[in-house]
Amino acid sequence: MKRFLLIIAACFPAIGLLAADVEPMPADTVIRLENKRIVVKDNGERMKVKVYELTGEGDSIDSEMVFEGHYRDGQSYERRKHIKSINIPIPSWDKDFDPHWAGFGMGFANFSGSDGINDIDGVSLRSGNSLEYNLNFMEFSFPFSRHRWAVVTGAGMRWSRYRLDMNAHFQEVDGVTQLVPAPEGIVYNASKLNITSLTIPVLFEWQSPKHRRKSPRFFVSGGVVGVIKTISSSRIVYHDA
Repeated sequence: MKRFLLIIAACFPAIGLLAADVEPMPADTVIRLENKRIVVKDNGERMKVKVYELTGEGDSIDSEMVFEGHYRDGQSYERRKHIKSINIPIPSWDKDFDPHWAGFGMGFANFSGSDGINDIDGVSLRSGNSLEYNLNFMEFSFPFSRHRWAVVTGAGMRWSRYRLDMNAHFQEVDGVTQLVPAPEGIVYNASKLNITSLTIPVLFEWQSPKHRRKSPRFFVSGGVVGVIKTISSSRIVYHDA
């Protein structure tokens, strides 16, 4: 420890020559020596000396402390560190990437199968009255290419309303949803199947370069959307004399 302090003093010969004309070193002192920062703290009972390496910008990194020394009542303790951490930066080529998932949308809901659309397995829908609403409330983007490609994901809610074009309704029978005809003498004014679902997308999206700060970007997005049914119900409306 004493040898280390003598080395510091040798680097500043003018301090020894002018010792009689300057004030004593304050309790906390910071010395800059080439690519090292030396911090000396003295509370009257114990002296601590810490040496930090500096980055190329001149900022110290506390986790890169290479020496620590304590001196008290004639006893000294030293600790040196020779292992440096390895920083692996995460690429972020386009911090201004604006994903296109969050928002509100609506459209028509239909059944589809090998026989076509709507008239599937004896189920006929009124296409004009069968609607679907989507509210996508969460989105995240993860750019992975310098050519403006990113993975987009998030979450949303979907409400599907299927209006039957027949005198029947959906009913759960022995744990299976089946199409059941209306009771004899009953004519349904409306028969609906309502399904509420949670949606989670995994999309690949490409965007055109941004020429101006507020200029819109052309984008192409495609992928898959996972749908988790949360609740469903069947509703019928008819007049009973």
